[in-house]
Amino acid sequence: MSATSSGGAGSLRLKRTSTISIGIVMVWMCLGGGFLFLRTGDVFGWVAIAFGLILLVMPFTDFFRRYWNTEVLARAFPAVVLIANTGLVGLYGSFTWAYLQDPFLTYNDFDTLAAVVFGAAAVLSVLAVAANTIALLVDRRSA
Repeated sequence: MSATSSGGAGSLRLKRTSTISIGIVMVWMCLGGGFLFLRTGDVFGWVAIAFGLILLVMPFTDFFRRYWNTEVLARAFPAVVLIANTGLVGLYGSFTWAYLQDPFLTYNDFDTLAAVVFGAAAVLSVLAVAANTIALLVDRRSA
């Protein structure tokens, strides 16, 4: 059973949109988080940056393409995608809010950079929720 037989040809929009949007958020957090770790002197930053680079290269590999093409959309897939993205908004938004509550935010370079990284991740997550919701609505209309 292919993705097209379970939900129509349009069901691939949500799959494609969710893959791209979560990929963008994860790459941002790996690269930005890795940079944050390196700024504090933690060597784990190189590992995080390596994961970010792997995530950037992964869509061009045959393994990823075979996996993406054979994955079947479950009936709960839209709910799982929207709940996961909403959870990321809450997670990154709460970290951003915590950093923004610091009255000395601009005096500490690390806190300022962390607020920017988490804030951008929260914005990217909000955009992911919006893009996935639009893709889901378009899929439902074309089905």
